[in-house]
Amino acid sequence: MLGLLDFAVLSFDFGVLLGQQLRFFLHLGIGHLQLFGQGLALLQKLLGAHGGRDRIEHDADTFCELIQKRDVNFGKLVEGG
Repeated sequence: MLGLLDFAVLSFDFGVLLGQQLRFFLHLGIGHLQLFGQGLALLQKLLGAHGGRDRIEHDADTFCELIQKRDVNFGKLVEGG
């Protein structure tokens, strides 16, 4: 009778141990995912939301427009108009 009780307690302890290990590995996996997500967020901040390309192209276009307006104004000044 005591042998059966020992096996029952052993099987219960083994079930608890497996549950704790599963929970541990689940938390470990979630922790790795959170670290990976934070790494991606830092990379996005470093590169900017769009890589900064749209703003640079937009600024370059604006700069070209200013140069063209300056050339037109200079041409009008030379013509006397």
